[in-house]
This record gives sequence, C-alpha cells and structure tokens, in this order.
Amino acid sequence: MRLPGVCIECGRTISKDFVYCPWCGYSQLEADLVPVGAAGGKKSAALSEVETAKKSSRLNRINTMLDDLEQDMTIFMMRREKDKRC
Repeated sequence: MRLPGVCIECGRTISKDFVYCPWCGYSQLEADLVPVGAAGGKKSAALSEVETAKKSSRLNRINTMLDDLEQDMTIFMMRREKDKRC
C-alpha cells in the first residue's frame, strides 16, 4: 500500500491504491491526488489551492441552494396568504 493522498473532490484522506474515493466516489487518477504531509507537516501549496477551490465551489453551490430555498419559501408564503383570504 502506497502513502495516502487527499481526494480533490471531498478532501478526505485516501489510499493512492484506490481508483475511486470510497467517501464520495470521485475518480482518483494519480495526478489528482495530493500527497499528505508533502511540506513536512505543513499544508503544501497544491493542497491549499485544492482546498481554496473546493471551498469556493462549495460556497457557490450553497449560495445557489439558499437562493432556491428563498424563492420556494416566498412562493409558499404567497400561496398561504392567498389561501387565508379565500
């Protein structure tokens, strides 16, 4: 078993022997894995870039989900008010 790496999709530690991440199912090509502890215990620049990109992507998805939820709640409240009037 080779040294562990970090999945670029979910950020969890996995073995480089895995073809797919056991946590999220993302395809793990050799070039996609970031070595754990590559900078002597400090986070490597590659891992920091991956984390930053993942956080940005995750925040964008959450923002979109919140916008959708807000729109659904507005529609729900408008229908509720309309039903009260009838």
